[in-house]
Amino acid sequence: MSALSRVLPSGSESASSSPDLHNMAVKRRGLKPDRRGRIRRSGAKLRLAVAISACGAVIGTVLFFCAVVNEARSYAESRAWNHVSTLSAAFEEQARANLEMVASAIQFLKPQFAEHGTSVSLIDWRTYLPALASSSTTVQIAFVGSDGKLLASSLTQDPPPIDLSDREHIRVQLEGRPGLYVGKPVIGRISRQWTIQITDRVEGSDGKLAGIIVFSLSPDSLTTLQRSINLGKSGSLMLVGTDGVIRTSFANWQKTDVALVGTTYPNLQALTGGQLAGQRRVHDPLNGSQTFFRWRKVGDYPLLVLSGIAEPEVYAAVNRAAAKLGALCASVLALLLSLSWVLAREIARRVEREVALYDGSRRLALANDSLRRRHRQLGRTSAALAAERERLQHINVELKTAKEQADEANRLKTAFLMNMSHEFRTPMHAILNYAAFGLKAARGSDEARLERCLTNIQTAGDRLLGMLNALLDLSKLESAWSDLDKERGNLMDVAHSAGVELGSLVEEKALRLRFEAQTSDLEAVFDARRMMQVFVNLFSNAIKFSPKGGTITVTMSDDAMPDGGEAIHCHIEDHGLGIPEDELERVFDKFTQSSKTDTGAGGSGLGLTICREIVRLHGGRIWAAPSANGASIHFIIPRAGPDQIKPTRS
Repeated sequence: MSALSRVLPSGSESASSSPDLHNMAVKRRGLKPDRRGRIRRSGAKLRLAVAISACGAVIGTVLFFCAVVNEARSYAESRAWNHVSTLSAAFEEQARANLEMVASAIQFLKPQFAEHGTSVSLIDWRTYLPALASSSTTVQIAFVGSDGKLLASSLTQDPPPIDLSDREHIRVQLEGRPGLYVGKPVIGRISRQWTIQITDRVEGSDGKLAGIIVFSLSPDSLTTLQRSINLGKSGSLMLVGTDGVIRTSFANWQKTDVALVGTTYPNLQALTGGQLAGQRRVHDPLNGSQTFFRWRKVGDYPLLVLSGIAEPEVYAAVNRAAAKLGALCASVLALLLSLSWVLAREIARRVEREVALYDGSRRLALANDSLRRRHRQLGRTSAALAAERERLQHINVELKTAKEQADEANRLKTAFLMNMSHEFRTPMHAILNYAAFGLKAARGSDEARLERCLTNIQTAGDRLLGMLNALLDLSKLESAWSDLDKERGNLMDVAHSAGVELGSLVEEKALRLRFEAQTSDLEAVFDARRMMQVFVNLFSNAIKFSPKGGTITVTMSDDAMPDGGEAIHCHIEDHGLGIPEDELERVFDKFTQSSKTDTGAGGSGLGLTICREIVRLHGGRIWAAPSANGASIHFIIPRAGPDQIKPTRS
């Protein structure tokens, strides 16, 4: 037997050993025997991922559809509630105004009938009741005798003596019911129209019943809303008595406007729950649908305004939009599922092709691996480019911010120069003008005029010098070139000293400077000279803008710093022009004055800025608060010793 026959058995044995030979050949090519299995398992995972993604898309689309529809329904319900609420409020306002006009007319006519009886002419009622005549609500005005018979009518000069004692609105007055009565709708025996009866007793000087005044009102004239507002197919607007009888009704689903007048509204008590105002979604027995209802009482009258709109009309637009959106979502889902099916088939074909490539030759496998490596490298390159793009965007944002800050600084510099030029130019013009006048007066030996000119020059120079000193002082404070000479002292004593220094200004305007201490401990560690400067600036502003004879109140109390340390709170309030609420922060900026005070009475606009810097260097805070009486300035400084005080941020 040959060597080959010893290695390869014949027949079935040779066939059964062919997989082993194939695996050996695969090993010789450098491939693992289970490589094809792993490729197929990878393909199965990809197909599973596609299936899961498709299911996720279906679920997401359904959830999106439900969320959009629910949001649309909520919006439609909100609009429906607003609609019925607006209608009921407007109807109640018009009905109440008309009824009050009728009540006023009755009060006008009662003494006339009590004194003159039937000699009062009702035919000409429009001449002495013009306001009521312009409303077109009154069909008839009548006067009924104490026996219940008609004595006078605005429709005819000589009305027949009709017995009206069987009418409820007449009977309650004959029985002695006091006050105005709003009756049920009836068809008038003279007007032959549906009318709402408003009646009241007329008593003679002896206190006995002299007659009854009757106003017959047209139900559809109590409001004009039905002519100016579209109630819709299912909307309704009703005036119903607390007795359940419908006084007037407007709805497109009823045959006529008087179709329901005089009928009883079914289950009114169940709808309102005994409440005089409210809203509820209930079944409306009149239109047969679930309805958004809003009701409210008409003033002090036993009447309710009912406004409603049925659910089908509220949701009609939502349902149409939901149908269109559902069709669109179904189309999108069909497209996604089709793409998923195509993608799954493509994955299966590629898996089989890759298995065939691995079974073919090692060179193709290596080429495929090389393509994967290049793909990974391209992915890393793409990520690096994305990171670089994000970094460049961040740099661009920083550059834009820096440019905006530079522009703002340039704008502030320009505003500063303009303000400085204006503030320096005004006193300088005064100095030059009065110097010229002084020279002229000196040549003419006019000593009185020369003295006035020199005095004005000195005043303008002092103003200019004060502004320069304020600028230099502010520069030192902002640049931290000014050291504080802090020592423990009584802050109220400093405030008193500032008041004494400004005493002449206080007396000139007959002002009262009142000091109130709401704490027994008024001591703190501070620079007395700088705090004196704060009080002088704040008092000067208060004096300058307070009316003559006013009061300036200085209140000191205990307070606490944000870190919990003890502090003194000082509050200065005047009764002057005050500071608008939108300018409470801006008044502390350089050269800024309140729009209520920049009329020429103000100063350089640096006083509050200097106060803010001094308080900040003491570790405190200053602010302006809204006040209805005038300006209200607060500041707090800590009680801490010098080694514990840290300036706050500006």
